[in-house]
Amino acid sequence: MKKNVSILLIVSCILIIFTSILFAEEIKFTFQNEPDGFRGLKWGDTPTEDMVFFGQNVDKEDLYHKANDKMEIRGVKLSNITYRFYKKKEFIGASGEIMSDDDYSILEIFCREEFGKPSKDSFSSITGDGELEWCGEKSRISLLYYPVEGFFTGVLSFSKGEKLKEEEGEDEISEAKKNFDFWNEQALIENFGEQEGVGKKKPIILFGTGQEASEKFVLEEGLVRFNFLYKGQHNFVVWLLDNTGKKLELLINKIGYFDGSKAIRIDKTGIYLLDISADEYWLVTIFSG
Repeated sequence: MKKNVSILLIVSCILIIFTSILFAEEIKFTFQNEPDGFRGLKWGDTPTEDMVFFGQNVDKEDLYHKANDKMEIRGVKLSNITYRFYKKKEFIGASGEIMSDDDYSILEIFCREEFGKPSKDSFSSITGDGELEWCGEKSRISLLYYPVEGFFTGVLSFSKGEKLKEEEGEDEISEAKKNFDFWNEQALIENFGEQEGVGKKKPIILFGTGQEASEKFVLEEGLVRFNFLYKGQHNFVVWLLDNTGKKLELLINKIGYFDGSKAIRIDKTGIYLLDISADEYWLVTIFSG
């Protein structure tokens, strides 16, 4: 009898665990008040007549601004709102830049009340960056705290849900990467070979198109080599900034296609980023350590 009871208990526990897993998978792609677009535009819609195309991002998504757009959300003023389209015909996302810590706090309260508990809630004590994310079947909402002095404090972004993207079979490989013959880490190492005076630590790889501030990265004290590849015809200017956005050193200032490098000495281990001015595809590989 005791043996049968033990077996029943084990089976019950297994069923509870299995049911919990299934339930977790079910709620993984849902959150309260999940939208199916942004400001009247539904995912997959074409650009409206009052939208103006102004360029592409690193993933070759077409970027639009909307004439007479309301530059605020819940009373928080935004520096701009950008609409993203796939091949200029399918609406896939929109984002707005937040300009102050107070505005970020207001939007954080709003998002938590409107969409519930985020599926991702992270904060880095090292970089000071944070991210809240709500992932659903139809939509993904992210609130990034990414303070860069002179640029912005954070970004609120609405995007088509990952599950919808998978169902539609969208290509996950960035078109920007295809514009380089070598974008994966191993190929980069093989292409540039060993860096004289620089350790064999895994390189930092940054790439994009046009003008932007790069993601933040850590550099250790000592010699650092920056390798550049630029496929544009106009100015290519790259500044090294510290974590506060202060300009530390001009790394490159060239016109037209450029494939070269520059080595500098970092005085202090810390967090850095690049300020890049360009009109076409660029690739920066950083060797240090």
